[in-house]
Amino acid sequence: MGLCQLKFQHSTFAFIGIIVVLVTVNQRQKMKKCILVVLILLASIIQSCSNGDSGKIIELIPVATDKKFGYIDREGKIVINPQFLQAYPFSYGRALIEIEGDKTAYGFIDETGKIVINAQFKAATSFSEGIAWTVKESGAPEAIDVDGKPLFKVINAERVFNFSEGMACFSIQDKEGRMTFGYLDKEGKTVIQPQFYGAGNFKEKMALVQNKEGQWGYINKDGKIEINYQFDEAYDFANGVAAVKSGENYGVIGLDGKYKVNPQFSGINVEPNGNLLIDQEGKAGWSDKDGKILINPQFDLAARFLNNKLAPVKSGEKYGFINEEGKYEINPQFDYATPFNNGIAIVQSNDKYGIIDKEGKFIVNPQFKEINRSALFIFSGYSANNQYVETDYFDISGLVSEIKKNVSINEIYGISNDILGRVPIQKYNVNSYEYGNYFTEPTGIVPSFFSIDIKEIANIQVGFHPDVMYSKAPEPEEQLVDPIILQITLTGKAENRSKKVYEQLKPLIAKFGEKYYDGPSYNGQLFSVKNENNTLIIYEDSNNHIYISLTKDPDYYQPNSTGFVTLSNKK
Repeated sequence: MGLCQLKFQHSTFAFIGIIVVLVTVNQRQKMKKCILVVLILLASIIQSCSNGDSGKIIELIPVATDKKFGYIDREGKIVINPQFLQAYPFSYGRALIEIEGDKTAYGFIDETGKIVINAQFKAATSFSEGIAWTVKESGAPEAIDVDGKPLFKVINAERVFNFSEGMACFSIQDKEGRMTFGYLDKEGKTVIQPQFYGAGNFKEKMALVQNKEGQWGYINKDGKIEINYQFDEAYDFANGVAAVKSGENYGVIGLDGKYKVNPQFSGINVEPNGNLLIDQEGKAGWSDKDGKILINPQFDLAARFLNNKLAPVKSGEKYGFINEEGKYEINPQFDYATPFNNGIAIVQSNDKYGIIDKEGKFIVNPQFKEINRSALFIFSGYSANNQYVETDYFDISGLVSEIKKNVSINEIYGISNDILGRVPIQKYNVNSYEYGNYFTEPTGIVPSFFSIDIKEIANIQVGFHPDVMYSKAPEPEEQLVDPIILQITLTGKAENRSKKVYEQLKPLIAKFGEKYYDGPSYNGQLFSVKNENNTLIIYEDSNNHIYISLTKDPDYYQPNSTGFVTLSNKK
């Protein structure tokens, strides 16, 4: 399965010690956010990551000695001192790093450790095909080159994934709130419209895609189906073959979609040479490219040979390395181990990471608290795990338009100021009470506007304060309406962004009258204008709400002696 579409599959092999979490469209309806990769040491994984980095050699390894990351070379010498909150493998001469500040931020360094692209991003990927994706605070995904030059933005995308074969997968939400996937080119142009309910990166000129019914097939770069929807699960092509699942079992197909190995195993991971790492009844072993057993399934966990003579396996509690005949060359002794990468492997012992050679001797004694997850992915023959970014942009134009049409200093959503101080609140069918506001069902002079959702960023409700809500006097039998309250509850991308929304709505209020108050409140900011009859107020509440109030009393909200704003006592 590709990097764009994620789901669980349990297996006894693939990359030892990592779980890749792949969220399907159906699962996404239950989970608002997709987690691309969760790495848990000493656990199992599926073969779902791309094999695109199976031959990549890591010269500088990001490690943490305590709480900070730096880089060592393959002999364990510190090349870049530990100083980063997180650090990723180098790609195209750049490494993504995370630094601490008022807010953590991502930037890029060169191989001397010099910051060459300032830490200014809320999220970013490593470089792929010379392009990285970045997201700034409240911004949309933006592509940059290795010098940090902005290339283009993708405003409407929810997520964008790293480029592969000149194309990047991206997702949007359709009108029903479902995630659909399409592809764009290196100029930011959409070349395949979002239409798929799951998708992978292009590999060998084809990409796996999922239809509405949950079946998987493969498309070409024109977006046309090359291999029909028919599989329950499917994975990227590598070396002319791809693992697929039909029913309960996995097999292998070629680029023509025909089976080379019929579905018969509980799991499959394809080696670069065409052999198969297989899962049979919970045990890992190997077969040749035709499915003939080479090493009997017997290991609790295993990872691929990756063109090495040795492969890491786990039996019982420890990891060792076997040869191509299935015999141990390095006896089980490690708590965790990766495949070899150009003659070295990363191992863990007593909660510390070190490096061994092909004889099992330590080149670097176990001493590092952590090694970056992307580095472990690459050692295990997969693409780095930071392969996508999620937008931080939200479009407030719909909310602005809604307020423009329905709020003035004379009425809010058709409720006229004429009722203020005159109409008893008891005349309304009060059905809920929240934050001192009575929300009402439409009755009498109240039109049918009760609850409105604005493009997943806000919900609007209209209600009332009775005019004695904050009075110390005994409540009368009838509480007169004053003020009318419009409550905006921020949701989705706008959640916890009340300050930004307040600043964009404030000019809409300012045009209705003379400024009366502009300053802090006890829980945010408040701005009010008045004319000879009414006062219109907008108030930011840090509890993820913004209120717009229409009142007859200009001092309904007023500064107190501490400089904050409180409700005045009504008389």
